This record gives sequence, structure tokens and C-alpha cells, in this order.
Amino acid sequence: MGGPFLTSKSDPKIILVPHSVYSANGKLQGTIQAFDLDGKYLTECHSNNWSSPKEREKAAEEFAEWTAQPIQDCRIAMNSAMEAARKAEKEQRDIEENTPRPAPLIHDRPTIYVIGQPLRESVSKSWDAIKAANRPEPRFFNRNGEMAELRRNDETSVPYSFALTKDGLRGHLDRAIDFMKRTASDGETHVLPPPWVAADMLEFSVPPLPTLYGVRTSPYMAVDGSIVTQSGYDEQSGYYLHLGDMEMPEVALQPSVDDLAEAVDLISGELLVDFAFEGPADECHAIAALMNPVIRPLINGPTPFFIFEAPGPGTGKTYLAEVITAVSAAGNGFMTNAPFGDDEWRKLLITALKTSPAVIVFDNISVKLNSSTFCLVLTTSEPWKTRDLGGTKDLTLSVNTTWIGTGNNPEMSEEVTRRTVRSRQDARVEDPSARDDWRHPDLMGWAKTNRPRLLWSIFTLVRAWMAAGRPPGDVTMGSYDQWAKTVGGILGNAGYTGFLGNRSDLYRDSARERNDTTAFVHRWWDLYAGEPVPASTLIEMSTRENLLLEARAGKTGHAALVRIGRLLAQSRGQIFDGIRVGSGPPDRFTKSNTWKLEKVES
Repeated sequence: MGGPFLTSKSDPKIILVPHSVYSANGKLQGTIQAFDLDGKYLTECHSNNWSSPKEREKAAEEFAEWTAQPIQDCRIAMNSAMEAARKAEKEQRDIEENTPRPAPLIHDRPTIYVIGQPLRESVSKSWDAIKAANRPEPRFFNRNGEMAELRRNDETSVPYSFALTKDGLRGHLDRAIDFMKRTASDGETHVLPPPWVAADMLEFSVPPLPTLYGVRTSPYMAVDGSIVTQSGYDEQSGYYLHLGDMEMPEVALQPSVDDLAEAVDLISGELLVDFAFEGPADECHAIAALMNPVIRPLINGPTPFFIFEAPGPGTGKTYLAEVITAVSAAGNGFMTNAPFGDDEWRKLLITALKTSPAVIVFDNISVKLNSSTFCLVLTTSEPWKTRDLGGTKDLTLSVNTTWIGTGNNPEMSEEVTRRTVRSRQDARVEDPSARDDWRHPDLMGWAKTNRPRLLWSIFTLVRAWMAAGRPPGDVTMGSYDQWAKTVGGILGNAGYTGFLGNRSDLYRDSARERNDTTAFVHRWWDLYAGEPVPASTLIEMSTRENLLLEARAGKTGHAALVRIGRLLAQSRGQIFDGIRVGSGPPDRFTKSNTWKLEKVES
């Protein structure tokens, strides 16, 4: 609070100026500066209570000491300075009181005052505002236990779910709510949404929002048998449907014989006719993969891994996967390479399932498929619980995708093989890619153009099965009985044969490791029958007879002992061509473990 130079009534040789004096709680506080008559700065004093005579006397003494002026002149100058400060402070207060305060803001958003109410009330009101912003068409969801927003890159692109961060949520709160504070001078003023409000909302274990299981780009069959064709969020299924401008022909509740014949012809006589399937089972499994994304809500349980394989490149296995994805999951597929190692599998699966694509394709598999995490995800009937990447936060991920792999004679572990159905192609020519006898030279273009009719065909097959009383398929598959009964019933009702008919061939062709172990067990029986033998003896036998080459991987000595010991431990209790592997008594001299075989009656 500055002002003109002030002099005392006795005309002293100093001037005291209330440089920054203000009133707080009825007390004058601040700094008073001393100048000589030429305006030269001499010194200053500060006090938190200039209203106190004691404080003013103390300052007068200090000014007198520094300026060599009589103490009485300094006291008079102090009083003059105080009078000037009070006068200026009163004038400023009069200005503020006579100046109209800003009118309260008029808006249609709720208001939250950030000071003076508990956090729980601010959070509750914030949730109410987010719910209001979610009407009529929701954009905020509970996605795997996290608050997520539905986003898109442009007006026509497929929406995708995005887990909100604290800063992102604060932006949405600012657009939905007016966060305010009240001040004596400014009235109501805007403030930014408090970060602690957004942080508390994101910590809700179950956000009070609609549950989103995924985004779909094709009509799909609901649990009650209805076909969801309306774009937008469907509360019953938990899916958000984005169809764009696609319109599918109406599907009859009870398709006629001609309808069913037309549907079969469109699928087998047009879409799949040029793929060189080895047998009826291979075509059935391709159709099952085509149906899977749109009938997934009908199946209360997991669905298997579809492997599209061929003897060599150029046969059309990747093309088949691409065509199926284009028809049943246009713009909502995820194609990648199969990772190596269980840790990499876990990272890939978490990344993919966070967005919940309708189809995930592992293309051109060149490594042995052997992942305990992938096997777990393939058979879980509940959401997959795991730990997030790079942190300690637990994740709960819905598993409702269709799994497809492609490869040239791919190798799989027994556990993956058990979870797999195969569709094999064999053109029986040296260079399958040189074929030029395709019914539709641009099959992908034809499939996209005729996508509405092809989807109609799929739903016609399903509706015909429903109209027939939903007869179950007559072949079961461990861990996938519900899927096998549903899909087998649909295909059987449409006249297809061979569903799951190549399972034994898949086991025989894919289980090379088991075949090696079976040969090892047979030679073991020939030499030692049911006699207990130590692992070292079995290593000598396998080395001498060139057995278990893959399991030993060229290792010798202790490394080979460890590998063979691990194989024996994994094989304990298993039966290979009627011979059961078991553990024997400890060796009488070395006390090491022994192993023995036992013939099992078939």
C-alpha cells in the first residue's frame, strides 16, 4: 500500500512511508520504509501489529538510531504514517464494498464446492454427474473392473474402449460439473476438479456404470435367441454394436427348406468352395470358426482354439482366417505372431484381451505352441484373473474372443492340442499359390460386398436349428461340451457331417513329443520290462538307441539327467500304448529315485 511521501508535523529530516501495510483481523501489518528529504532509502521496519503502541515505539527507536534523528520526531512521523495507512486502507475497502460483485454463474451443470464438504459427498455427486452424462447413449463403462471410455478415431471408425487415467477423468469431470469456491472479494469462482476426487473414483472396485464386455461389428445372437441388429449398447449382452451403414436381410424365425439350402450354398458353394479342405471335418471346423464370433453369447463356457494348417505355404490358410474375420468381425480382429515363451504369451494375451477383439489370429506359427497361460485362457469359463503388466494391480479380463492360428504343420504341446480343433487344407500341388481356378478371383472383395447375405446365412443356420428344437451335437469335446453340443447341433441340422471327426488325426500329427516318448517307453519295456531302473540307466539307453532326441537336446551328463528326470516326472501315471510309467522304490545303494513300467489291461 504505497502513497505520497509523508513528513511529521515538526518537519523532521526523515520521511516514513507505509510501503506495504494492510489490515488483517483489525490489525495493521506490513513494512514501513524510511527515506531522507532527497528520497534516498535509509532503512525499514516490519511488524505484524502496527496497532500496538509497543510495536510503534520499537520502530521509532530503530528509525531514530539509523537516521540520527530525535526520537520524538520519529514518533510523530510514525503516527503520520499510521494515519496515512489507515486512510488508504479505508479508501480501498470503500471501493471494494461499492463495486458490484460478479453475479452467480448461470449454467445447467451441477455445482460442487470443493471446500467445506467431505470427500465422499464430492465423489457421490461426481458419479451422479457422470451417470447423467451417460444418457441417453452411454460412453462411460465398467470394463474389467476399470472405468473406461468408448472412443473412436473418427466418425466412421470402429469404437474401442480406453481405460481412463486420473488426468483424463478430471477432464471429463470438468466438462460435466462446475467445481467452485467462494471468496469474499470474488464471489463464486471456478477451480479445477480436485485430483483426489478423480483418484477416489478410479479406485472403485466395481464402477457404478454399465458393464462392457466388448465392441462388436457384426450382428450377434443374444442368449434368448434374438438377433441384435441395433447399433449401440445392449444392456442384456454387455456388447456395444457398431454396424455403420450395413443392413442385413431379415432372418426368418422358422427358415424354410429353401432358406436353409440357400444359406448352405452361400457358405459352402460360394465363400469356402475354393479352399482345398482335406475332408468334411476340416470344412466343418472352418464354418464353426466363421460362426463363432456371432453366436458366442449363446455358449455358456469356453470355445476352443481353431488351427488352420497346410503342408506348405501358399495353400490359403491365412487367407481363410482373413476372410472369416472380414465377414464375422469386420474391423474388430487382432492379427499377430505367436510369441515364444510363457512370459511373452502372458504379455500378449493381456494386451489383446484388454480391448476384447472378436477374433484373435496368430499367423504363420513357426514355434511350438506350448504355453500354460494360453491353455488357462482357452479353458477358463470365468474371467481371467492376472496381474497387470509392469505393476502390482490385479486384472480381471473377460474372455469372449474367437482364437485362430495358422501354420505349416504346426507343432503343439499335448495341452494345447487337447484344446484345439483343426481345419487342414492340402491342394496336392507343388506350388499352391499358382492356382488360378478360383470361383471368385477377388474372394475378399466378394466377401465384403456380400457380407450382409453371408451373415444372413449364418443366422439362418442357427435359426433353423432353433426351430428344430435345438438338437445337440452327438460328439463331445472335453472342456468344450457346451460349445460342441451347440455348434455340432447347428451343423448337423444343416446337413454337415464330420464335425470333430479328425481329432485323432490331430493328436497323431501334432504330438511328436508324445510319439517320441512312446517309442522310448516301448524300448524301455523291451529291455527292462517291469524292473525298477534309475534315470542314469535310461539316459544311457536313450543315448545308445538315439531316443528322446528332442527331450535331451544334445545335452550330456548332469544336464541330460535333469532333462530326462523332468520328462519322467511329467510322464508319471501316463499310459503309452498300454504301458504305464510309474515311480519305483529308491535304489538300494544310492538311494536315488527309480522308475518302472507296468502293463495296463485295455
